[in-house]
Amino acid sequence: MALVAQQNQVALFSALFLGICIGLYIFNVSPALLFLGDSGSQSLGFILAAVAMIYTPMNIRQGSSWFLPILVLGVPIFNTTLVVITRLQIHKSIFHADLNHTYHRLVGLGLDPTRAMFTIHISTLILNLLAIIALSLSPWKANGVIFSAVIAGELLLLFFVYMYPRTV
Repeated sequence: MALVAQQNQVALFSALFLGICIGLYIFNVSPALLFLGDSGSQSLGFILAAVAMIYTPMNIRQGSSWFLPILVLGVPIFNTTLVVITRLQIHKSIFHADLNHTYHRLVGLGLDPTRAMFTIHISTLILNLLAIIALSLSPWKANGVIFSAVIAGELLLLFFVYMYPRTV
């Protein structure tokens, strides 16, 4: 999308970043030869957020593009929200490690670890495709897409928080 917006430096950096992430992913598949850890994942998240803020699509109205970073980063936003709400609910520090993340809840629902990761990957792919499709829509329709995605995320969040609570 950065190439379409004629932001060549953002596109080049994103391609480089993608290559790094693919390498990390290959070596992080079970049995992992490399473990990213908190510092690595926070660094990746910071870079993703920075690229999302730098990206400014040309010839697309802001009413149809403001939500792009929200949809692209929808799964990490969802996971962070889920974990923070759960930890606050059980009066636990939000900085305390636990098994309340989306992945652990999917495994707790009966998915094997591979299927749980596949579900997260498919969710990310769907949100990214929605973002790309919505860019070509009118502002009203594009905002309808983001509104629908947010409502779906909130319903899933309510399910995980109230119907399937984890307090480990």
